[in-house]
Amino acid sequence: MKLFALLVPATTMIALFLVLTPAAQAGERLRMNPGTFFVGGSVGFDYANSGSSEMDTGPDVKTWEVNPSAGVFIRRGLALTLSWLWMRREVGDDGDTTHSGAFGVRFCGNQESVHPYFGLEILFQRLSGVVDLTQAGMRLSAGLLIPLNSRIAVDTGMKLSLLQGNVEIDGDPFDYGTATISFGYFGIVGTFDW
Repeated sequence: MKLFALLVPATTMIALFLVLTPAAQAGERLRMNPGTFFVGGSVGFDYANSGSSEMDTGPDVKTWEVNPSAGVFIRRGLALTLSWLWMRREVGDDGDTTHSGAFGVRFCGNQESVHPYFGLEILFQRLSGVVDLTQAGMRLSAGLLIPLNSRIAVDTGMKLSLLQGNVEIDGDPFDYGTATISFGYFGIVGTFDW
């Protein structure tokens, strides 16, 4: 069962990459001129369930995520960005909700059929539920924009968030740091001129 759970997402990612790469090579380059806006983001759902015939296991974990982003190119290949994240995680009968906002810059390259990018953002995050947690820090992102045409691209890559803040447990505040990495996500980006 564990092997199947690992193979399905990996196979899906490989299949999407194989299908999208020829489409990107046949398409045009993505518009990134000064004054061009972009909007995009990703949505996700994750379900985790454990089982054992030898011992009791934990509750099911369901996670919903919506992560829209927007930006404007101020120079060719250099954009100011703004993003927001809403995430809801349910662990059995308990749950928590995360709201994050980020702003920063993104540097986009221009290769033959893809646009590699690197981003740096200042990130603010608030988690409420079982515990209350407020954090601030930075998020680094790197990935590829794979154009389907001059206006639409698939966004895939990885993000690293480094946060520091305070968590409140039974009314007492404690310092709390978090490092989170996510990779292999797919999203959509669309560009338009104002």
